[in-house]
Amino acid sequence: MDAYIRLATVEDAQAISNVVISALRQSNTKDYPADVIVRVEQNFSPLAIERLMVRRRMYVASVDQRVVATASLDGDVIRSVFVAPRYQRAGLGRRLMSVICSAALDMGLVTLHVPSSITAESFYTELGFQKVRDEFDGAERTIIMRKSMMETTPTIQTRRLILTPLQLADAPAIQQLFPHWEVVRYLDSRVPWPYPEDGALTYVRDHALPAIAAGREWHWMIRTCEDPAHCIGSISLYDQPGNNRGFWLAPQWQGKGYMREACEVINAYWFETLGRPVMQVPKAVGNHASRKVSEHEGMRMIATRQGDFVCGPLLKEVWEMTREAWLEKKAALGPLSREQ
Repeated sequence: MDAYIRLATVEDAQAISNVVISALRQSNTKDYPADVIVRVEQNFSPLAIERLMVRRRMYVASVDQRVVATASLDGDVIRSVFVAPRYQRAGLGRRLMSVICSAALDMGLVTLHVPSSITAESFYTELGFQKVRDEFDGAERTIIMRKSMMETTPTIQTRRLILTPLQLADAPAIQQLFPHWEVVRYLDSRVPWPYPEDGALTYVRDHALPAIAAGREWHWMIRTCEDPAHCIGSISLYDQPGNNRGFWLAPQWQGKGYMREACEVINAYWFETLGRPVMQVPKAVGNHASRKVSEHEGMRMIATRQGDFVCGPLLKEVWEMTREAWLEKKAALGPLSREQ
């Protein structure tokens, strides 16, 4: 869905009011009695919206120049996240939350809070918020939730590389470097091919950044220390069964040992910082370069099954390394392993 997210203006007040009230009436009625819905609606008249704009950083998402969703940042509190019923389950709420979390980081906020309705509790939980307590105003139950902003993806440096957290501004570089057959042919078939002109923007904005905000994925762009202004590839971690790491490198940078170097510190982040007990990595049987990386790391192949890749159906190998095996290898290599 092609939606545009921006700061709200006074001219949006009526449209925002319409979005909030329609969402309350159609989405929240299963969790709250009618008198509560009516009372909450009174807080979102167009005039009330205008007054809230003075105190809050209010955003809207528009489709075809029509406001269809809204969310606000009030200090360190996220408030009034609503999506018009017709546009729910299309990722707009996640995109608004991603924008708000980015704004919070720019403001130097350490923690974000959200007073969640019963209806939205699972949504915020998926984004990494944790319940703190319940609050009641008569029959209206509100779940106070909190998320630490300190758990952001760090910048990691090796002897030759700088791994920087993925940002929306990286999309143009990805669009230039990624859509090459040598890069994509052994990737999962979910990668569209031919790669669309907005493929990188759509992926970063609609999938990767919301997954990062939810604490389900961690993405880095790979840069060389000699030329840190330019990206040469990407490496990612996923909290998914059987698929915990992925990477790609632009063709002109392959064969230089950069991915081995990146994997070494990313593995350390997975096992040490995130404390995960095992890493599993799937790959096409024909992907010999990726296979060599896993062999070099001391991974072992534990399964072979059918897979679907950009190049077509192929057998897929699943490689695994446990935290214990990784710690043993790290101890054997010694403290200089990251520079070798």
